This record gives sequence, C-alpha cells and structure tokens, in this order.
Amino acid sequence: AAPIRDVQGRVNGVVLVFRDVTLEKQHQETIRRQNEWLEQRVEERTLELTNLSRALKTLSAGNRTMLRATREQELLDNMCRVIVKEGGYQMASVWYRLHDAFSTLRPMAENGHPGGMAALQRMQGSWADNPHGRGAVARAIRGAQSCVVRDISHDPSYEPWRAHLPGCVDVLACPLRV
Repeated sequence: AAPIRDVQGRVNGVVLVFRDVTLEKQHQETIRRQNEWLEQRVEERTLELTNLSRALKTLSAGNRTMLRATREQELLDNMCRVIVKEGGYQMASVWYRLHDAFSTLRPMAENGHPGGMAALQRMQGSWADNPHGRGAVARAIRGAQSCVVRDISHDPSYEPWRAHLPGCVDVLACPLRV
C-alpha cells in the first residue's frame, strides 16, 4: 500500500497492490503432503531393513548352530536360544506334531517364555482344524508355510492361549522341514 498525496502533502488516496497467493499456498500444501508421505515411506523401509537385518543375523547364527549340533535336542534348544539372543525376539519355541487322537502339539524346546517348558506343556494345542488348532503353529503345520498373526490380543483364535503368552503381541510360525 502507498499513499497518494496532493501538492500540500495531504493523503488523497491509497494505492493497494494485491497478489493472489492461493496457488502458492496450494503448492506449499502439496509439498508438505509429499514430504509427509516420503518420511512415512522412509520410516517403513528403515523398519523393513532393520527387520531383514535381524532376520538375516538370526538365520546366520542358526546355520552355525545347525553345523555344530550333534544331537537333535541340542539343536532345538540352541535354535531357540539363537532366535532370542541373536535375533532379539522375546521368545522362541519348537513344537512337534503328534499323530494321536487329539493331533497334539508337543513343545520340544523353548527360550524366553516366562513359564518355561512347563507353561508351554499346559497350553494343550492341536494341529488339527479344531478350536485348539487355530493358532499360527497349527496353521503353519497344516499349510506347510509360514504363518504370521498380528496382535493376538484381538485375534479370537488365540483365546485359549492368551493367558499362556504374557507380553506376546505377534506370532510367527515357520514349519520345520526335514
């Protein structure tokens, strides 16, 4: 804004200059949204790379364990230890399927479970397609492929075992192939 003055210096009017910044503001908002999107992708990729690195470190340690083991139980115990200690996972366990009337899942090794093997043995899991066979371990056995369950606290299939898995949020089950 600039005043318009007469010969005596009195203001007779004002010159106003306006600039439409709508487009500029729209561009700024677009750039802000794109930056947010990019930051989110970078965070996701960083998390993926961290998880991949952890998985590869665990796999490498597991391979070393397999080469050194001389007995089956030693292998199972050491694999669970490696998954927890090297991989940074909260707990690990190995389950075998039995071919009995209940299609029982029997815990063979564990590391990190607060109640140890005794607590796992009380879980009464099954690998059959029944109410005790809807967890990740049973599905991995039946489907012969890895199974992930996110947030077991809201997954109805984990109702029978929530009390046995304190502090556990996610479950990953991988079938063992001999």
